[in-house]
Amino acid sequence: MLLGAFSGATAGADAARTRALADRAGLTDAYAERRGEGVAVLWGEFASPGSPESKAALDRARRATVGGEQPFSASMLVPPPKQVEGELSPWDLRTVRREFEARNEGRRLKPSLSTLMIGFYGPTDSREPSAKERADARAAAEDAVKKLRAEGEEAYFFHGPRGSSVTIGLFENDRVDPSVAADLRKKYPHKLVNGAGLKVSVRTSATQKVERLEPSQLVEVPR
Repeated sequence: MLLGAFSGATAGADAARTRALADRAGLTDAYAERRGEGVAVLWGEFASPGSPESKAALDRARRATVGGEQPFSASMLVPPPKQVEGELSPWDLRTVRREFEARNEGRRLKPSLSTLMIGFYGPTDSREPSAKERADARAAAEDAVKKLRAEGEEAYFFHGPRGSSVTIGLFENDRVDPSVAADLRKKYPHKLVNGAGLKVSVRTSATQKVERLEPSQLVEVPR
């Protein structure tokens, strides 16, 4: 459900104020999400816009009162991100995959395309993430890519159903010197999870295991 939409230089601050206002109105767990070039503040997750639950929630949001006013009287139900049409960011690996497929259309043997995964944002357990968790993961991954780009890195993000990944570099198996990827792995040896190193158990022999930080890894650019 859309509580507010903002654009321009103050979009982030406006969205933060709207989230705080939603908390005061009892609409807890409202979250901000980038949509196109703006920022939307959303609340709830509903299987169908015509369900009794979604209708009741919409009525609740529109009637919510703060200081004698109804700040969300214009709220509306909107489709989730995966149903929103629009231009993809050039830093989105889906954009990279589309351009790669277009360049290699008609080739009998297409090269593989890989990237170095150095980060992941999202829940680390097996449960299904909430809409707020997915939105927070998307925002964190995109912010991480912005920072890496500002540092001169060829960084990308990918939003999956359980979280968002951060990667660096593009490697076509028939064009890139393998040493380039090796040098990049030396610079970014670990895959950070929610901004921190994650220890994993590694078997060093039949009877012994040691804990090490999860390494960065080359992965295929998602199709």
